[in-house]
Amino acid sequence: MKKTNKILVVLVTVSVLLLSNTIGVLALQSFTDVTDGHWAKDYVEKMAKKGIVTGYDDATFRPSVNVSKLQTIVMIFRAVKAADKLDGVDLDSMVFKNSMVLTQYNIPSWARQAVAYALENDIIKSYDLRSFSKSDGTSENAKRIEVSVYIGKALNKYLKEDLNQNIISLGFKDKAFISVADAKYVDLLVRKGIVEGDENGNFNPNKPIMRAAAAKMLSLSYDILDDLEVKVEPEKELTTKEGKIVLVVDDNDSIVVENSNGDKNIYKFHEDANIVIDGKNSRFSNLEEKENIKVYLDEDGVVVKAEVDITLSDSEGEVYSVVKMEGYYLLTIRDKENTSRKRTYKIDSDTVVKLNDITAKPTELEKGDSISIVAEGDFIKQISAQSKTRVYEGILETGIYFSGVPKIKIKAATQKIYELEVDEDVEVRKNNRKTTLMNLVKGDIVTITTEHDKVVKIVSTSIEEDDEGVITEIILGAVNKITILNDAGEEKTYALSPDVDIDIDDDRNVEISELKIDYRVELDIESDVVTDIDAERVETSNSLSGIITKVHDDFEAITIKVTENGEIKSYTVSVDDARIMSKNGSSRDFKDLDEDDEVFIYGENKNEIFDFVADRIFIMKEN
Repeated sequence: MKKTNKILVVLVTVSVLLLSNTIGVLALQSFTDVTDGHWAKDYVEKMAKKGIVTGYDDATFRPSVNVSKLQTIVMIFRAVKAADKLDGVDLDSMVFKNSMVLTQYNIPSWARQAVAYALENDIIKSYDLRSFSKSDGTSENAKRIEVSVYIGKALNKYLKEDLNQNIISLGFKDKAFISVADAKYVDLLVRKGIVEGDENGNFNPNKPIMRAAAAKMLSLSYDILDDLEVKVEPEKELTTKEGKIVLVVDDNDSIVVENSNGDKNIYKFHEDANIVIDGKNSRFSNLEEKENIKVYLDEDGVVVKAEVDITLSDSEGEVYSVVKMEGYYLLTIRDKENTSRKRTYKIDSDTVVKLNDITAKPTELEKGDSISIVAEGDFIKQISAQSKTRVYEGILETGIYFSGVPKIKIKAATQKIYELEVDEDVEVRKNNRKTTLMNLVKGDIVTITTEHDKVVKIVSTSIEEDDEGVITEIILGAVNKITILNDAGEEKTYALSPDVDIDIDDDRNVEISELKIDYRVELDIESDVVTDIDAERVETSNSLSGIITKVHDDFEAITIKVTENGEIKSYTVSVDDARIMSKNGSSRDFKDLDEDDEVFIYGENKNEIFDFVADRIFIMKEN
C-alpha cells in the first residue's frame, strides 16, 4: 500500500511539471473555475489551446485575478506568434540587441523574447519598464488603458492604419480621462470590436484588467491577426546616426545634423522615407531645427527612416490640459508655433513644479501658460512655467526702447527690475486717457499686464507738476530738451514728450523749431517730461530759420532764404567754427550742408563781412 502511494505521488508531480511547462499539455487543460456558465469560457479555452494563456497548478484559471504589465506583453507576443506573424523574424538578435535593457530591469528569461519584440516594435519604450515592478519588487498590475494601448500598437504593426488621420469621437462617458496619445489606440480597438464600455457607458481606463477580460481581448485580436496575409521580410541592415537638426533644406529634402561631438553632416531623404515625429507618422515638411533626430541610412547613405522624439530633450510650449488621474497627472503640452502638435506626459510626486519661479501644484497650471519641461520618456522630472497672464506693478525704469523688438523696464516693489517685450497691439492708458507708448516716461507709476511674456496692457499714472521761466537753451536730438531759467532763479533742463503740445501766442500746435531762446514759457510736466508748452514770443536777433539757397565753399558760408512778416529776405551766414547738428542730434560737417536744406541757426548779428555769424546750426530737413 505504501509503495503504491509513492508511485502515485511521483506521477502527480510529473503531471504538474508537464502542465506548467509544455504547450501540449496546456492545450488539453480544462479549468475548473471556468465552467459552462462562465461568460469568458470560450475565449479562455481558445487562448489556452493556442498557448497564449496558461492556468495554475491546481487546474484553475482564476479569471478574476488581475494581470500584470509583464504578463500582458508576454501574452500579446504569444498571440502574434501563434498567428504566424513572426516567420523570418530573428528573435535572438532582438534579445541580444536589447540585452542591456532587459538585464537592467530584471526581465526573467521566459519573458525576454516578448519584451525585446515589444521594444523593437515600439509597443513599449525602455523607460516604460521601470513601471513594470513596484518598489518592493512585486509586479505592477496592468490597467485597461495600458492593455488597450499595447494591443493597439501590436495590431497596427500589421493593420498599418494611419491612426493620426482618423477623427476620434469616443462614446465613453469618462473619455476625458483618456489622453490624446492613447485615444487613437482605444478607438482602433473599439472599431474592431475588441473593447467596449461597461453597463454605465464608462471605459474605466485606470481600472486594473482581470485575466478573463484580457483573454477576451487577446482572442479577438488573435482572430484579426490570423486572418491577415502578412509577409514579414527580414529588415535590411541600416546605418544609424543621431544628433540635433541645425538646418532643414526644403528644396532638396535634406537636413544638416550636428552630432554630440559637434560634427555636422548633411543627409538626403528618400522620397518614400518613413518619418516618425514623437511616435506619429509625419512628413519631411514637419521637421524643425533644434529637434533631436535619429536617421537610418541605406547602403547609399540616403535616409529611409527618421525618428524625432521631442522627449529626448528639454521641451517648450504651452499648457493645453492637466488631468488628474489615480496617483498621477496627465499634462498635455501644445507647441506654440505648430498648435496641432501636442504631447502628453505624466506628472508624479517626484516632479518639481515651478510656476512664476514659485513652487506650485500641477493643478495650478492653466491652459495657455508658457511651460518648459525636462522629461525622461513620458515622465516629467521638472517643470518651469509662467502664467499666461501676469500683472506687474511698479515704476517705469525707461520709456519705450528697441532692442530688436520694443521693450520696457519696470522696477517692482521688491526692487527687482523686469525687462518686458511689448506686443505691437498693446493697449496704453495714461492718467485715465488712451495714449501711445511714446508718452510713457521714466518715473510713471504703472500696472502692466502680460500674456505669454508680452506686454498687452499698460495703465500708467504720472506725477504731474508745472514750471515757468525763460528758455535759455533748446537741444534737438533723439530726445528733444529745453533748458529754462525759472522764476525761482533755478536753471532746469527737461525732456520733451515726442508729441509735446506747443502753443506760441495765438498759434496752436506749432513745431519745436519755432521756439526761440528768450521766449517765456509755462510748462506742464508729467514724471519729469514736458507734455505741454505755452510760450510767448519775444523779439530776438540771435536766431534765423530758413532754406539754404547757396553754399559758399571758399568762405565756409551759406546764404539762406528767410520769411519774416510775410516777406522773403536773404541772409549770408558765416559757418566758420559753427557746431552743425542733424535733427536727431548727430554731428555734421560744413560739407554736409546742401542747397534746399532747412536749417535753424543760433548766432550773432552781422559783422563787417557777413549778415550773420553762426554759433550752432541744426539741419531740420535735408534735401
